[in-house]
Amino acid sequence: MIDLFSGLGRALSSQKWPLTALDILLVSSLIYWGIILIKETRAARMLYGLLVLGLLFLLGRWLDLELLNWLLKYLVTTLLVAIPIVFQPELRAGLERLGRSSFVGRFGTLVHPRALQVIDDIVAVSETLAKNHTGALIAVERDDSLEEYAETGTEMQAKLTPQLILTIFHPHTPLHDGGATLPVFPGPLEYNLGTRHKAALALAQQTDAIVIAISEEKGTISAAYDHKIRFGLSADELKRALLRLLKQSK
Repeated sequence: MIDLFSGLGRALSSQKWPLTALDILLVSSLIYWGIILIKETRAARMLYGLLVLGLLFLLGRWLDLELLNWLLKYLVTTLLVAIPIVFQPELRAGLERLGRSSFVGRFGTLVHPRALQVIDDIVAVSETLAKNHTGALIAVERDDSLEEYAETGTEMQAKLTPQLILTIFHPHTPLHDGGATLPVFPGPLEYNLGTRHKAALALAQQTDAIVIAISEEKGTISAAYDHKIRFGLSADELKRALLRLLKQSK
């Protein structure tokens, strides 16, 4: 660590300082993007574990603990093989988000008038379903494609209308609870969730979709996005969230 800082000091004092500054900027950007990509995911908890292992590794090297160093050496090798397998969904979603990211903001992006009508329809339907205590899951696609999930359901060559959505979620129709198959959140949670809300959170963790979950028991509206789920939303709160999030999409 001392050699690193001394080498950095020499580089900054030399004529190559512009390249050194660029080097620091690029490494800092990579670290920043890495933190953003794993924030609020299972990978974040894994990172804490890796930090603990890193501290143990430094302690073992400093105190020359041969047995600990030997154990950590082979443990790290195993983790390097296992991490890409265990966290494949998070890695894929993170790389997709990184691939579409840009240094240019989206402040000028506007929502198409048709999208505004769709938002109004979704909000109205969500409010009706909640009042009737009809369970539902509605996934709104943003930048990440939901094609792989849509392929597991029944394709409908129809214009989206409130009547169509209400028909889909009516308990006595063939499509009720038989639509697309969504992922289920695999890890433990700090709060109890039903299968419907777990699926909403899992999809919001693996993609940037906005997933609306209507509770059949409580008659409440929840929305999962940006790796979190928000409970007990009013119709106005849901509409504001949809408008804000869809304006941020490409």
